Amino acid sequence: MRDLEQAKAEVFRRGNARIKKRKAIRRSIIACCVPLVLCVGVFSVTVLPAMMPASSADSAESAVMDGTNFPASESDQEMVYGSSLKTASSGSKSAVIHVQGKDYSIPREDAKIIWDILKKLDYHPCRVCRCLPKCEFEIKSKCYGLHFGEGYARCDEGQARLTQEQLHAIQGVLSRNQIKIN
Repeated sequence: MRDLEQAKAEVFRRGNARIKKRKAIRRSIIACCVPLVLCVGVFSVTVLPAMMPASSADSAESAVMDGTNFPASESDQEMVYGSSLKTASSGSKSAVIHVQGKDYSIPREDAKIIWDILKKLDYHPCRVCRCLPKCEFEIKSKCYGLHFGEGYARCDEGQARLTQEQLHAIQGVLSRNQIKIN
């Protein structure tokens, strides 16, 4: 039979074994959770901001834009691209197309064709892809990115698909105004 000291040693040995087992389990849980937390953190910093809708225009810019009608007066024809304010050069021009760093003013009738197409699209912030637009159509303090190869229009509300008819109509306007998009 065992004496008291041997029994105590056995109890402590078994206790230490349980403690070591618990520590091993905790270490493996931490080893699995740390990379997971890091991945979620990186995802939230890099991907989530790109998925969120862009902030609305400044209050001065939104005062120019009513969002429903085509600009009627010359004062409504102020357009914003980036942070600089531009106005169409003549009264008959009402919109600007930006292609590869060049700005092209287009006539009011052609701008209205593109505007009618773009304002009726159903934009979704979660559908925004990573490819950059080939050109930008700017009117009424609002800028729309267009990509004809991918067939989309993009604005601060999100991204929407363009039908073939819409693409052909917009490309027809660009070709009438001798604007080439690579």
